[in-house]
Amino acid sequence: MPSGQLTARERAARLSWKAASRRRADRASVAERTALLREPCATPLIPLAQLFAADFPEITFPAGKDIAQVMWRGLFDHDSIEVFWQDSADIIGIQQPPAAELAEEFGDTITMSACILDPERISDLPWYEELPPNVREQLVQCRPEPADTDDLAHNGARQYPPSLYYRLSAAPGFKIGGSMNWSTNDVPDLICPDCKASTALLLQLDTYEWPPGQPDSHWRPREDSQLVPGTPHYNLACEPTGLTIGRASHGGVFACSMNPEHSPQFICP
Repeated sequence: MPSGQLTARERAARLSWKAASRRRADRASVAERTALLREPCATPLIPLAQLFAADFPEITFPAGKDIAQVMWRGLFDHDSIEVFWQDSADIIGIQQPPAAELAEEFGDTITMSACILDPERISDLPWYEELPPNVREQLVQCRPEPADTDDLAHNGARQYPPSLYYRLSAAPGFKIGGSMNWSTNDVPDLICPDCKASTALLLQLDTYEWPPGQPDSHWRPREDSQLVPGTPHYNLACEPTGLTIGRASHGGVFACSMNPEHSPQFICP
């Protein structure tokens, strides 16, 4: 390899390290900034989403910032996400992410296909375990389906809400805010690691926009209702980003409710 030529891994790592270092340097002294420039390259970051305050008033942006850039290390650890809060007035040029290098580093199922958001606002009901106890009890009592063994507590009381509530709450797919489906695990303590305040879902990542085995799903867009399951067009609509989370599951980027610049967390149920 010629002297001074970088590998794909090194190029992607250097680009991502500069982005991470820039945010940290914003709060650093001159001496600290000099030290940052001498640090070794960090893990490459995969771009997930770029969100503008004008498009998403639901997001709490730090003062003076109007762009949120969500980046991922391709891991499923809690600290594998970075959120860079930017001021659009400071951006003087637009660079395309090194897609080929990232695909070489992580593989096609971890890197995303380029997408432009077509947002649609919905009413996203909370996951039932997040409801107040009295509301949860009322919901359980109005369940019309017959109870089975797993649905009953030791005293014979119902434990779960009607299946209709599952279908209407915690919407699947990529989304901003709302609630997440915790059917495969208990809801964890959603606490900011920096200040111990509560956290809220900033961005959900999902393998599918609706359950692929349920073509009549409530969450399947009307414009896709004529697509035939199993065909390339159906699969593209159901999996537009090409991203696979865990075992074809989903995960969430959670941000501090008190200070969005605190460390975000990535949680997969």
